[in-house]
Amino acid sequence: MQETLEYINCDLCGENETTLLFIKDDYNHVKCNSCGLIYVNPRLKNSRENLDSFYGSDEGDGSLIKNFFIALILPGGKRYFLQN
Repeated sequence: MQETLEYINCDLCGENETTLLFIKDDYNHVKCNSCGLIYVNPRLKNSRENLDSFYGSDEGDGSLIKNFFIALILPGGKRYFLQN
């Protein structure tokens, strides 16, 4: 699993100084010491194989996300976003 992870700087401000808040499902949730953004670090590498294996399953946590987006794009799917 370690080879599928990458350490990143904060996506909001670019800094790399963080404080560990908690660990859930083996993922570190950190808070940026500069801007306060909370994010997972290290995270899954942005590769097609890693993302497909995480989100592509029809079972488990990934299926909820997958089914949510399928409902958004299929004709007659429920609308989850407000429109002005």
